[in-house]
Amino acid sequence: ATKSAASPQLGWDFRLKKVNSSYYITFSASLDGKTTKEVRSSSIVLDTSNIHHVALTWNKGAVKFFYDGMQKGTATIGTSGSSIIFDSTAPLYIGRDQTSSYFSGTIDELRISQVLRWTATFTPPSSAYTAD
Repeated sequence: ATKSAASPQLGWDFRLKKVNSSYYITFSASLDGKTTKEVRSSSIVLDTSNIHHVALTWNKGAVKFFYDGMQKGTATIGTSGSSIIFDSTAPLYIGRDQTSSYFSGTIDELRISQVLRWTATFTPPSSAYTAD
């Protein structure tokens, strides 16, 4: 999922990414609309025989990555506790980005929320969420 365009409308980008032979959850964000910083989780194992729960939390600059309920790393973009993502006017893309890079898989459910749902390891839900 992404809500970003070319500078000066850079926003944020959340994806699964292959680097060499390893997979990661990545998050890029812009605080000024002109530059971005990308951070990534520790490596994850993807397979096509199971459904996986992938999550990211953003809390004013503090980023946490979760994979199947297990915390897979933390990072900071800007100043933890006070950073705000640039409010880009770009469209929201799900399953692709503004450059037409596509996700080859199935997305069962996507939630973009202003609620900080997880702060530590959790049990992934087995049913759909209710509205915030």
